[in-house]
Amino acid sequence: MTKLLTTIACFLVIVFAISGLRASEFTDIMNSMQNAEIEYERIGHYYRPFKVFKKGDDWILEQQENYESSEIKDEGNNKISVNDFPSNWTINGTWTFSKDGAKCKIDHDDGGMVMTWNC
Repeated sequence: MTKLLTTIACFLVIVFAISGLRASEFTDIMNSMQNAEIEYERIGHYYRPFKVFKKGDDWILEQQENYESSEIKDEGNNKISVNDFPSNWTINGTWTFSKDGAKCKIDHDDGGMVMTWNC
């Protein structure tokens, strides 16, 4: 019985440690995006301005020309997703975060789209 309890305790410590890392990673990404001037580019087609802000406990991505918005979800491993924009918008889906010096960006996992901002 003691061995089982020790195993369960170790498992819970690992789960909480991993969860804490993911939450911190997501929070770091959101903090870098909050109040930044984010430029969305549908490569070869157009640019749109976006902002990120916190609304209650939720993070929101909002297009600055028509004010359509979506809640941002944590997908882990430096990934976020937005899926509440109109269904025909290509922005919906999963995005991967990366940083190069003072420039941050997220690339759409389906390709062809990128968002950049100074971080």
